[in-house]
Amino acid sequence: MRLPPFLPSRGSYTPRIGRPPPPDIPTRLEMFALPDAYTILDAAGRVAVICIANLALGFGIRVAIAVYHKSVGPTVSEEDEVRARSFEAPRTTDSVAVAAEDIATSEASVTSADVTPYEASDTKVRVSQLFIYPIKACAGVPVESARVTDRGLQDDRLFMVVDSTGRSLTQKKQPRLTLVRPSFDERGRLYLEAPGMEPFVHDVKKWGSKQSVTHLMATCDAIDQGDDIANFFVTFLGTPNLRLVRMREGFVRRIENKHVKPGKYQTSFSDAYPFLLVSEASLGDLSERSGRELEISRFRPNIVIAGKGLLPFEEDRFKKLEIGEKATFEVAQPCTRCKVVTVDPSTAVLDVENQPTEALKTFRSFKKAVVFGQNLVPTHRSRVVHLNIGDEVKITETQNVPISDAVEKERESNCR
Repeated sequence: MRLPPFLPSRGSYTPRIGRPPPPDIPTRLEMFALPDAYTILDAAGRVAVICIANLALGFGIRVAIAVYHKSVGPTVSEEDEVRARSFEAPRTTDSVAVAAEDIATSEASVTSADVTPYEASDTKVRVSQLFIYPIKACAGVPVESARVTDRGLQDDRLFMVVDSTGRSLTQKKQPRLTLVRPSFDERGRLYLEAPGMEPFVHDVKKWGSKQSVTHLMATCDAIDQGDDIANFFVTFLGTPNLRLVRMREGFVRRIENKHVKPGKYQTSFSDAYPFLLVSEASLGDLSERSGRELEISRFRPNIVIAGKGLLPFEEDRFKKLEIGEKATFEVAQPCTRCKVVTVDPSTAVLDVENQPTEALKTFRSFKKAVVFGQNLVPTHRSRVVHLNIGDEVKITETQNVPISDAVEKERESNCR
């Protein structure tokens, strides 16, 4: 019988008690005998040599790979890279999206273990455009800077057109709303322009008799803005009994769904969330797929970002953002889109080929919804914060959720 390699040979040890055992049978004392110093040093030396050799080999391989990639570039195709960065899920005939109310507790939901460090693009990502929409469903106003409030950019979707029952009027029912261009003058008055109409200046009524209005499933307190401005919309849209209302000062419309902490966030007359972020790279990609140059105004974003190294739909990975010096946001869910994105904002005419919805269906679709853009909620509190064009956008946390597993909302509640 051979001794274990860490024990000395038979000839180097003799038991002190009894006769020596036969040469082929080790004693119990031999089995547990301690090796001498020479054996220990010899074994340690062998282990050290092996470890050093492995480290040297691994380092050499890493250096060789780095030199190779630097000289010839990555071998992954641009298409594969875009797919990897945007987390476009492989299409299968039996794929099923996660339902809206189940995503918060689904195994596909993001956990701390899923968070990965963000790989910075070639250049910094910055805010390229900012928009507010003073009147729900009307044209947007580009701004250089805007104050961030708990319910959105200041003055965003503060007003809304309602019908005789107090229900909101959107572009789904009246596409010509997109032709109404609101703005504010230096005195804070609401200024309206529309094709074929004389410009209208309105002194905003912040106080007055409260009335209840309904937007989607939410009942809100509002202040009616009077007959004169109501007649502007009645005349231009050709619809009787319309009124313009402003959200009452002090009224809080809470966001109540499973995608954000209940009661923590609020919004104005937007459909679901106070902020919408869109990427110029994603818009360019969708324009190519749609076969037409798409205006950013179709998608009604508040924050538009751009960067030379920003890939199309890279925003799918964003979870937490820091914009400028103080503004922080968290992504609540992708924005599902209705037919409003098919309305040409310059003519109010629907696209005859149903673009860009048809293009979105080919690669950004699940169940009956298509998605474009990311809904955000603010996470900074009790601070006066402004966003400015040119502000740097830092991604402080990312997520690895494929778009096919994204949160779904009712289509009725996503027509911004």
